[in-house]
This record gives sequence, structure tokens and C-alpha cells, in this order.
Amino acid sequence: MDITDLYHDRGWDQYYSQGATDAVTRDGRIYGIVVGGVFPWQMIFVNVDVFKRLGLDYPKTIDDMVDLVPKLRADGIEPFGFVNADGWMGQIIFGDYMMQLVEHDTDEKLNSGELKWNEVPEMVQGFEAVKKLVDADAFMVGWQSGGIDDMRHAFLSQKVATMYVGTWWVLGDWGGPYDFEIDSIPLPLIDANQPPKAYQTYPDGIAVISPNTDHEQESIAFLSSFVTDEFHRDILGAGGSLTTVPSVNEQLDLHPFIVNEHILNQFNYPLTNYWTTSFPVPVEEVLATQFDLIMAGQTTIEKALDLIEAEHEDYR
Repeated sequence: MDITDLYHDRGWDQYYSQGATDAVTRDGRIYGIVVGGVFPWQMIFVNVDVFKRLGLDYPKTIDDMVDLVPKLRADGIEPFGFVNADGWMGQIIFGDYMMQLVEHDTDEKLNSGELKWNEVPEMVQGFEAVKKLVDADAFMVGWQSGGIDDMRHAFLSQKVATMYVGTWWVLGDWGGPYDFEIDSIPLPLIDANQPPKAYQTYPDGIAVISPNTDHEQESIAFLSSFVTDEFHRDILGAGGSLTTVPSVNEQLDLHPFIVNEHILNQFNYPLTNYWTTSFPVPVEEVLATQFDLIMAGQTTIEKALDLIEAEHEDYR
């Protein structure tokens, strides 16, 4: 059901972040509210002690990260914590770099056929960005076969200077205390003058009202029950996630390196789903396989994009 007037009349457009409002908007009309916690990416977590000890600046661009590789490795430190044993993290980092290059609805346009993988020049740039890190030996040893826990262990044992992962990594037994200071910084940019246009995230749910309901007022009351600090803070935030409500995020008892300006600022931009779940499963599988082959130098980006497009064509 179209709830645009309700959304504005009740001030929900001021309560939620702009990204949350954009997520439930189609063709200028609003159809629901975000009711799930969110775990942002598009960042790396940093061992502050390592950078201070070596007198190094945080990397702002991929070129900066490449320059850091020999300096960190000379000290016995792996530069960039990243693993891809199951393929999905490769899709997400590729998606993050694509968000620096294309609009947030690119996945929808690829699914509809309005855009084609092998006709979007930015696709080549996205793969080249990750390949540049691989060719510079920036990723931790064994990244192709390593799992998330391998990376977390390496980071927390101070063998890795930075770690690429979502904010959820601190959940469970990984929540500290830590033996060193941790910070988070934006994922190094392809171009220092081009910040991300959108951000990938994964909200747990969106609540909508059926246009065919016979209980419109009751449905609106139910929807309204989610638009409270208590719900977002005491239920979602208590589970360790951030929310799409700026005022609530300030109230959460989370690590400072998660509740910081550059992470919270992500919610002011258009949000899109992770590129590991944005496309039909067979397309995701081909994307994951081709990512690995590109990074290993066993295929060209152009051939890979042709294969991804050929697979996607069967599901439009």
C-alpha cells in the first residue's frame, strides 16, 4: 500500500535516515518502513597501534594501500585482511567498489536487462580495482582459501594491519576486550576525488501493508509500533546491529570504532543490497567463479563479463 502521505504526515521522513527512506521508495512513492538492523561494510578496521608504531598514515586510496604493502610486510605484518573461501566476500568487495562507480539501482537495472554486464564500462574498473590489490600482494596470505574466522584470528593476534569485514564481526565471542586499539576507516577509494555514490548493506526486514487489506487502520497502527526508539534501540540495537535511525544509533552501547562518523554517515546515502544476494543464484555463482579466475589471472575481465551476462540473460 502507498503510505507516502502517512510517512510524511507522521514525520517518519525525519525519523529515519535518508537511505532508509530511499530503500522503501519506488518511483517517488513510499511503500513501507525498514524494521531491521543493519551491518554496514565499505570500510576496513585498523590496528591503530601498528600504524602508530611504524609512523604510517591510514590509506585513503587503493594507491595508498599499495604503497603501504612493502612497509608493512617489512615489519612482518600482513597489509589487508581479506578472505574468499566461499566466494561471497569477493562479490561484496566487488560490489563495494562498484558503489564508488555506479548508481545504487544498478543491480535492479542488471536484473531487468536495462543494463548488461558487458556493456557497463565501470564493471571493468571495479574488477581492476580489486585486481590491483591482489597484484600488489596486499591481501593476507591464503586469502583464496581462508575463512572469516581465520581473518578475525589474524587481525586480533596483530598479524594483519587492516581487516575488510562488516560491522557484525564483533558479535558473539569476538566482542573484546582487545589487546590493542582498533579504529575503522573508509574502504580505500579508487579515485580520491570520487567518494561512494551508495552503500551496500543488509537490512533484516521491511514492513509493508497489503493494498488489499480490510484492516487498514489496524495495519497502520501495527506499522507505527516499529517507529519508536524503544524498538530500534532495545530490540535491534541490543542484538549488536546499527539501525537506520540516526538518533537511536547515538544511544547504542557499541564499540566506538563502529559508532563513528564515517560509518553512521553511510545511512545518508542510497542503500542497496549486497551484491552477493542481489542477483539470481546461478548468476551469483558465475560471478563468484569469475571473480576468482580474474584475480588468479586465468581469464580476462571482458571474457568474465560476457559469461556473467550470458547466464543472467536466462533469468530476466
